Amino acid sequence: LQRGDPRTIFIEKNVGGFFQDEWQLRPGLSLAGGLRYDWQNNFGDGNNLAPRLAVAWAPGRSRKTVIRTGAGFFFDRSGPAPVFDILRYNGVQLRRYVVSGAIPPDLSQFPTSIHRLDSRVQLPNTMQFSLGVERQLAKKTTLSVNYIGTRGVQQLRSRDANAPLPPDFAARPDSLVNVLRNIESAGRVEANSLEVTVRGDLGPRVSGMAQYVFGKTMANTGGVNWYPASSFEPIGERGRADTDRRHQFNFLGTATLHRWANFGVSMSLLSGVPFNITTGRDENKDGMALDRPLGVTRNTGLGPGAAIVDLRWYRDFRFQQTKKEKSPSLTIAVDAFNVLNRVNYQNFIGSLTSPFFGHAVSTLPARRLQLGARFQF
Repeated sequence: LQRGDPRTIFIEKNVGGFFQDEWQLRPGLSLAGGLRYDWQNNFGDGNNLAPRLAVAWAPGRSRKTVIRTGAGFFFDRSGPAPVFDILRYNGVQLRRYVVSGAIPPDLSQFPTSIHRLDSRVQLPNTMQFSLGVERQLAKKTTLSVNYIGTRGVQQLRSRDANAPLPPDFAARPDSLVNVLRNIESAGRVEANSLEVTVRGDLGPRVSGMAQYVFGKTMANTGGVNWYPASSFEPIGERGRADTDRRHQFNFLGTATLHRWANFGVSMSLLSGVPFNITTGRDENKDGMALDRPLGVTRNTGLGPGAAIVDLRWYRDFRFQQTKKEKSPSLTIAVDAFNVLNRVNYQNFIGSLTSPFFGHAVSTLPARRLQLGARFQF
């Protein structure tokens, strides 16, 4: 239940600066380095220096093979949402009451919830590193194999710092406060992926890119609005990230078969993403039904994969071209999104007490057709 005025005005300040340079050390060997600085008000840390370095080496005289490696740090910004919550849910302006059981007749005597930033909070920091090999297969066709690793620290999450304590969960430690949402930078993310990409001419009159990605992303947070199952003991939350997909295949291509037969196609074949399984009950009496069954870790449910195929037909009409400048042109196009009209499910119910457990509550858009015309002059 909420009472009060949600209207809040504040100014969010973000400062970012970046320097980068490249050096050609010798033919076939280049080095690139950079340094970025980020600052955001409401966060106390001011030492957000993010260096990055990359090397590219093409051995031999043919220069058909290029080896690339690099690493760098990146700082994310929180955005206005958490600051907005901290200012309005201060216990006075907008009062939030999380009630388990019967609603008291007089809410004015009931403690309110408060949102706050942890005193040690910092901007999320991510390090990314990669190693790849690119090989020219033909004049306009290349094959590349890349490994990309990501390690994220200081990731934002929320935790009820006033959650009822075990074993009986009878009362909150501070009886004058209800939920004490503490926004802290205590999350971690670990991701590894292998990408195999072919780009360029894929056949007669056909060009584009085909890419397969095998990856794995593990995390113990789902973002600034995510709460662990047990706020008083937020360990053991490491599991598959919300966006983790083991397999991805993407294809982007164009085919110029005739002046009236110009096609573009986009295809994505994706394995399923995980979802969180919960008991559907609030056994630890913290006001949130996020409890999980014994022995079940975060995001152990798995939804089905998705297949998305988009198709485009277009025709260019060019008017008389002069020697000095290009003539005006007209392009007409027909686009078909999800041309196979496949039902791609998303947002799965993970509550065991729900009759819809394991079922989706939404899908990606159905087939859509679009007619377009563009005149350039």
